[in-house]
Amino acid sequence: MDWFDKIEELKSKSEKELNAIINLFSSYNSLLPFNPIYKIDNTYHFSYSTCSYGKFNLNQFLYDYYISDKLFNPNNKPQKEKPLVEETQKSREIRFTNSLKELFKTVTPHVEAGLEYGDPKLNYDFGDLKGDFDVIAYFEKENIILPIQVKLSNVSPRSEKRKEEWIANRIETKGITQVVKDIKLLQSKSGLKFIADKLKIENEIKAPLIYPIVVTDNFFADHLSFSYNENDDSVICISYFELKHLLLNQKVHDKQADMKPLENSNAATRLIESIETNSFWNFLNEFADDFKYSKTLSAITDDWKIEMKV
Repeated sequence: MDWFDKIEELKSKSEKELNAIINLFSSYNSLLPFNPIYKIDNTYHFSYSTCSYGKFNLNQFLYDYYISDKLFNPNNKPQKEKPLVEETQKSREIRFTNSLKELFKTVTPHVEAGLEYGDPKLNYDFGDLKGDFDVIAYFEKENIILPIQVKLSNVSPRSEKRKEEWIANRIETKGITQVVKDIKLLQSKSGLKFIADKLKIENEIKAPLIYPIVVTDNFFADHLSFSYNENDDSVICISYFELKHLLLNQKVHDKQADMKPLENSNAATRLIESIETNSFWNFLNEFADDFKYSKTLSAITDDWKIEMKV
């Protein structure tokens, strides 16, 4: 414990909390892919080599392998903990969709999050349609509606197989099912009346262009298109990261092409064009062919090693 005293952020921690930290990092049963702290006899050793900058991102490992599982995964949790995990998940979803709502408010006043439809008390005839728009935005001058479905990866999948399963379950199945219902609603007169009322649009909405989007908090399905009907109409999935920077007209790299401002008269049109052409990430194409990555993992001696080259 003596060397913990030298760390300013840990000086206020109790002995119980410090022991919990040591056990998390040194336990053989830890979910982490390697132990930053390991024990030999009665002495603890910190692995500076594996945690040094440029080799592993320990903070990312902690989130992927421990924090997200602890906060958002109800599986294998005691029954008394499951309601808290579910509440945490729901709270995160609300904050996420509200954040998207605030972003769209920078380009249109007609936007809402968590807008449910199908409740008989609403006095709109939607037939058997029932669902909700995670976020929906209307651009009056262009007569364009953007219904948005949000899909969050509350627990970070730790293999490519798990990522593919997440895409199949969360987007190809649940997400597309909701997109189909959203579009069907928006193609009906009662659905457009509902949207006009809820988004406080004075004029009647007639024959709008409907452009659905799926937004995620990850890059598993970034810019993949998913067909949602027999005519092969498709919806594109993009990350919150990209959408935020497109809406705020912010570059993340000096090699990116300058973005055209999203003006009130053409904000939706420019946004759709940027998504369809993948203009935000196009700057990476010129680097892709030249990029080379090589890592060597040595165990015991240089005679026993695994080498990976991409």
